[in-house]
Amino acid sequence: MPKGKEETANKKSDNIKIYKILSYIGFLWIIGLFVPEKNDKKLRFHVGQGIILTIFEFCASFVVSIVNNLIVANIFRHEIMYFGYPTGVYNVSGVGVAIQTILNLALVAATIAYAVIGIMNVVNNKEKELPIIGKLAFYK
Repeated sequence: MPKGKEETANKKSDNIKIYKILSYIGFLWIIGLFVPEKNDKKLRFHVGQGIILTIFEFCASFVVSIVNNLIVANIFRHEIMYFGYPTGVYNVSGVGVAIQTILNLALVAATIAYAVIGIMNVVNNKEKELPIIGKLAFYK
């Protein structure tokens, strides 16, 4: 293979690897849908995993916000009184704030863990599904 063609092939594989890594970072998987290499089987796999990770992130954050707003805020809140009169202003107790913080941190930790697993699969040149949610990927 001539030197120029070999360099072009290496640049192309490096670009594909970058697109695969971007697939696991937020909405950046959309880049993989529009690049010239979009029909590469491995790229499509990782873009599909990135899409399902984004969907998981939105669904999980929706559930966490419902738990935070409906359950935690209503159970662990109390009204602030001013000279014995209700003010209509509520304060969430420390337990409620702690529960909200733990739920939010768990969501962020799960999202980061899934992204790191996906990126490690790309770096190791593996096509391994993300644990639990990877089987749901519909873009392949």
